Amino acid sequence: MKRPHSKVLHTLAVAAIAMGAGTACTRENDFSDIPFLRFESYEQQTQTVGGVTLDNLLVRIYFTDGNGDIGLEQSDSVPPYDVNLLVRTFEPDGDTVVEVFDYDFDTRIPNLTPEGQNKALEGVIEFDMDVSLRGSDSLQFSFVLLDRALNRSNEVFSPLIVLD
Repeated sequence: MKRPHSKVLHTLAVAAIAMGAGTACTRENDFSDIPFLRFESYEQQTQTVGGVTLDNLLVRIYFTDGNGDIGLEQSDSVPPYDVNLLVRTFEPDGDTVVEVFDYDFDTRIPNLTPEGQNKALEGVIEFDMDVSLRGSDSLQFSFVLLDRALNRSNEVFSPLIVLD
C-alpha cells in the first residue's frame, strides 16, 4: 500500500525557479537540452497538528535545462505526462540501502518555460515530503526530472537521512 504524502511543491519553490530563469535570460549559457540535477540540501521539519506529530523533509535540488521545456500544464494528465519529477525511496538494510515501494513522492512541476528568445532555465526546486508514516528512522531518495520531450535528467541521490 502506498503511503500518502502532502502537497509537494511550495509556491516559494516556483518563485525561486522563476527568479533563476529570469537571470538566465540575460547571459549566454551552455546548458544541455537534457535536464541536469544536483542535490543541494535537505531540512527536517517537525510540527504538531491536533496532537499528531508530522515529520516533513524540505529537499532542495538545483537544475538546469538549455531549451526550457520543463514543467507540465494543468491539462497534462495522461502518462507519461502526469508527473515529471520521479522520486525513488531507499531504506537501510544492513550495510547497504534497498529500494522500498511503500512511498509515492512522484510529483508535477508546473510549466516554467520563460518568455523571450533564450529559453534556458536554471533554478532550485524545493520539494516538501511528508515522511511521517515511514517504516525506518533513516531514508535516502533519488530524483530524476523529465522535460516535455521526455528527456531524463541524471539521477541524483540524497545522503542517507537519519530522522529525529
